[in-house]
Amino acid sequence: MNKRLFSMFLALCMIVTMLPVSAMAEEIHTTIGGSGEIISFAPLTETAKAVSLGTSIEDLELPETLTATVRTAVPADEDSTQDSGSPETATPTTAAEPKWKETTGDIPVEWASPDYDMDTEGVYVFTPVIEGYTVSAPLPELTVTVGEMPPIAAARGEVALLSETIPELWVGGVQVTSANASDVLGEADGDGATVIYDPASGTLTLDNANITNGYNTTIDDRNVQFGICSTLNALKLVVVGTNTITCPNASVKDSYAIYTTGTLEISESGSGNLTATGGTASDISAGMYVSDGLTIESGSLTATGGTAIYLQSKSYGVYADSLTIEGGSLTANGGAVTYQSGESYGAYADSLTIESGSLIAKGGAATGTFGKSYGVYAGNSVSVSNDGTLTATGGMASNSGTSAGVYLNNGDSTDSNGSVSVSDGGILTATGGMASTTSVGVYVNNISSNGSTVSVSVSDDGELTAKGGTASGTFGTSVGVYFDNRSSTDSTGSVSVSGSGKLTATGDAASGTFGTSAGVYFDNRSSTGSTGSVSVSDDGKLTATGDAASGSQGTSAGVYVNNNSTDSTGRVSVSGHGELTATGGMASATSAGVFSNGSGSSVSVSDDGSLTATGNAASASYGVSAENGSMSIFDGTITAQSGAASSTSAGVYSGSLSVGGGMVTATGGTASDISGKSAGVYATSVSVFGSGELTATGDAASETNGTSAGVFSNGSGSSVSVSDDGSLTATGDEASGFVGTSAGVYFQSSNGSMTVSGGTVEATGGTASAISGGVYFQYSGSMTISGGTVTAQSGTAATSQAMNTPPPRP
Repeated sequence: MNKRLFSMFLALCMIVTMLPVSAMAEEIHTTIGGSGEIISFAPLTETAKAVSLGTSIEDLELPETLTATVRTAVPADEDSTQDSGSPETATPTTAAEPKWKETTGDIPVEWASPDYDMDTEGVYVFTPVIEGYTVSAPLPELTVTVGEMPPIAAARGEVALLSETIPELWVGGVQVTSANASDVLGEADGDGATVIYDPASGTLTLDNANITNGYNTTIDDRNVQFGICSTLNALKLVVVGTNTITCPNASVKDSYAIYTTGTLEISESGSGNLTATGGTASDISAGMYVSDGLTIESGSLTATGGTAIYLQSKSYGVYADSLTIEGGSLTANGGAVTYQSGESYGAYADSLTIESGSLIAKGGAATGTFGKSYGVYAGNSVSVSNDGTLTATGGMASNSGTSAGVYLNNGDSTDSNGSVSVSDGGILTATGGMASTTSVGVYVNNISSNGSTVSVSVSDDGELTAKGGTASGTFGTSVGVYFDNRSSTDSTGSVSVSGSGKLTATGDAASGTFGTSAGVYFDNRSSTGSTGSVSVSDDGKLTATGDAASGSQGTSAGVYVNNNSTDSTGRVSVSGHGELTATGGMASATSAGVFSNGSGSSVSVSDDGSLTATGNAASASYGVSAENGSMSIFDGTITAQSGAASSTSAGVYSGSLSVGGGMVTATGGTASDISGKSAGVYATSVSVFGSGELTATGDAASETNGTSAGVFSNGSGSSVSVSDDGSLTATGDEASGFVGTSAGVYFQSSNGSMTVSGGTVEATGGTASAISGGVYFQYSGSMTISGGTVTAQSGTAATSQAMNTPPPRP
């Protein structure tokens, strides 16, 4: 009997265990007030925070609830039979199926850390305390760092600023601790110990690491993301093999692949590769962001900022207070900035020093209004030496934007210095990108400064190549090397090339109405007592070339010093076997090889220096123009050739020209407009003495009242003098227009004078429709010959005179 009962019990158990079981799940985001089993927790929105000393647990403001999924059992229905009218025919039903319900909601919690001491600096781990539930899921953890806060932040009762609130070292979303320092990422990378930290030396080693997770946190209501984050005073990074750090694109304010608040050293102990890429961000994205100094000793590094998409956003390949490259290579790329006033930088530093190794820096596209794109931005200095190389390229700045290869910012400063220097075999190549407003190879901003000094120097076999890109806006400016000295007071800007250094500066096309294209450009407009100077000496070589400036007021020059200002000075000097070759491009208004305007302008050549200056076709074209200033040579050579012009074409155009040695060859181009003038030399006073030689030749002047002259002297007190062993050869060309005049030496103003006390003079006029003369005074004048030899010859004309000294006109 017992055996029979036991067999029936076993059969019943088998039937029950074979019945199907169903579960019900639903999500109800409300506070759960019952019991059950917690099977999972939603990720915390904030896993770490920092507070000042003395912060109690109650003031930590830890989350009061956690989102969790809870499973509870639903009571089963009782067994029943289906009534068919009689017990004999009743049909038994299957037993009711057990059911489960899963509910997602907010669970009230408290937080506890057994070791928490609000008066002791340190890192404390908090876990939640949950009552009334069975917990089978891993408990979440929240890290609290207790330490000193910045005085200002503490006084305001604020969370500390970005640099102070981040725990000491995070890599790929994992905080580095003594427990995981030997293999920071553990099994997360699945490839052994690829990230190792040595706290004794402060060295973080990346060995074929691939970091794709970020450390995300919220600081001052800003969502911030980091690949590597350090608040150590100093961090040394050793790179072995091939390594990548990529911040995932996320909805964050700031994204940094590498971020440090202290110094960062890329150590020579490793020679591997590292690629660090910031993610898309609304405000700031950076490949490497170092609040203090960054030093690179070895390795091949690439740092790229991500796209920054909101107003005044910024993207950096590399940002550092100072950047020093002593070896290895760095490629730094700024990302695109798409909104108004966005800024993209390849490399951004207060000071940049390349003592060896290389840097390739490129700004990203700046497509918003007033956007800026710079290959390199420096607040104080850029130095390239010891065979180091820097290649800096600005990106496109298409909407009233500015693009520059190198941008040195010394604006709004007082008694400060800024410099770009290339020496000891260093090589710097700087190129501006296409821009609607300004595109520059090397841009020195000295605007509104007071008593400041800025300079670009190339020496000791250094090489600098600077080229502007196309500039299409109304005031578009394309320049190789540009000094923006506007509205400054008693400030100085200078370009110097010496010691076999080589500078090649080239502007590109500037097509706007007031466009400017120049190789080297000093903009001293509206300044007071400021100076712009170009010096080439000691076998240095400067080649400066402007391109087409096709707007109606366009200006193109090889070297351009714009002194439309008060008591300001522009100086160009060539000495000590230095060589300056300056060429202006075609322009609607003015083209010149060297163009320096204002009463303080000067151009000088000495000590076997060489100046070759060529203007191109324009309304006014000059080889060398020192308008209202002075030009002198005491040794060496000057070759000045102007291009075809509608109004005035002159090889040399200056207030005064002194030739005390060396040789000057000045040739004017054709002049095609009414009253157009072509002259070899156009100056108020010309003096040839010592052993100086001047050859001045005008070209054809084809329209009414046109004038062609070797030397054209105009203005109050106009004079030409030859003495000692000086030599003057002056030749006019054809003047075919109605009332055309051709002369070797032509005095247009009254009371002009010519004095010859030694040397030789050969003055020849060309064929003219009206007047031709060897030496011709249009109004009153005087000629005195007390020595030397004078040969004057006129060409065919209605009135032809070898020399004339007409009486004063009534």
